[in-house]
Amino acid sequence: EARNSATDCRKKVQLTKIELGRVAQQLKEREQEEQASRAKLTKMNDDRARRKERIFRQHPKLYETYSWLDQNRKMFRRPVWGPIACEITTKSVNTAAYLEQHVPNSFLKAYVVECKEDYNLLYREVREKRRLPINVVLVENGK
Repeated sequence: EARNSATDCRKKVQLTKIELGRVAQQLKEREQEEQASRAKLTKMNDDRARRKERIFRQHPKLYETYSWLDQNRKMFRRPVWGPIACEITTKSVNTAAYLEQHVPNSFLKAYVVECKEDYNLLYREVREKRRLPINVVLVENGK
């Protein structure tokens, strides 16, 4: 009976080792997926940074507006998005070219707010007080 008990224990140890190997493999796969996701996110952020840099180089006043907004986001009730050109990501060069050809430049340089109070605040602070050109689009409740 002691032999059967020892044999049972060895089988359980062996099954546990197999299960441990399976779990270790799953963990390794998840870590690889996480690393791939982080790399993709880094690339997206780099692309976004280059796009912002290019847009702001072409439109210095837009950069002034963006800088002011970035420093004063806490003043707003809801998120403020923009400039729209910095927020858009496309899957292909053709799609990007189509957007550039068919969407007015003034719209691509616009900011999007989600409530009337933020619209008024942004317009007053940027356009009236700082005399910077700005286009603001109101999308109620972000819908």
